[in-house]
Amino acid sequence: MGFRNIFITTPAKLSMKHNQIIIGDASVPLEDINTIVIENLGSTMTASLINSISQYGIACYVCDEKHLPSTVILPLGRHSRHFQMLDAQIHISRVLQKRLWKDIVKQKILNQSLCLKVLGRDGERTIYDLCSEVMTDDKSNTEAKAARMYFRFLYGDDFNRREESLTNSMLNYCYAIIRGQIARTVALHGLEPSIALKHQNQLNSFNLVDDLIEPYRAMADYYVSDYLEQHTDLTEFSSDEKRYLLNILQQDVWINGGNYTIPKSIDLMVASYGSVLTGQGEDMLLPKLIHHQNHRYE
Repeated sequence: MGFRNIFITTPAKLSMKHNQIIIGDASVPLEDINTIVIENLGSTMTASLINSISQYGIACYVCDEKHLPSTVILPLGRHSRHFQMLDAQIHISRVLQKRLWKDIVKQKILNQSLCLKVLGRDGERTIYDLCSEVMTDDKSNTEAKAARMYFRFLYGDDFNRREESLTNSMLNYCYAIIRGQIARTVALHGLEPSIALKHQNQLNSFNLVDDLIEPYRAMADYYVSDYLEQHTDLTEFSSDEKRYLLNILQQDVWINGGNYTIPKSIDLMVASYGSVLTGQGEDMLLPKLIHHQNHRYE
């Protein structure tokens, strides 16, 4: 898995040569790259590079006119047992489906509580106590109850996730980066991204991705909130902020008994989901938020 994240803000031609991406006079080995974000719509990319990006499992995002990631290039046919995974997804038992969704929701709420704790906000215990209220399949809709309270603790009573604001723009950008990583990893593991545990929107090709992102949302909330606390005079969402937010992929979370970067943790989570589906594992591995720190490579 690569560790470099490339951010394109000016018109550029992206091509490849000798298994390296060529951007102007610069070159980077494809095997070192985890993510490419093309923000400038005047950029071009060769078909050869697109094909290699897919082969290397690189998450490549193209941003829209609002400079938010709107497209991600996904690898297809990389998994040797794609039909086995598809069959397992289709025939998952309702009991297992409900149990896994309960686990995901509980971890999401736990991470929201931890986010408030590390930021020094009120409400940590209030949100944490809601974990015990999550029922199978979240019949009590505790996820929504927690979200309403959590964002008030995080940003105040007047905050609204649906309004256009600097905070929401930064949150949406961070969510989109993580969502793209999950989509890419789901494809790499031979899973069908439209077949989910909970989300069932027939117009959404990434229902499973939107299930699996839930425990990671608090990581984005923490990363954005921490930045805003240090830049209280910030008035616009510039390329500097986007470049900073892209580095959330270098942040550690706790999973499977150790600290791993978000992309690596996603790989562990998705692999464990596949193992549970095929009867080779009992429980999913889910990420736990830890204090803000960059991953240290040996």
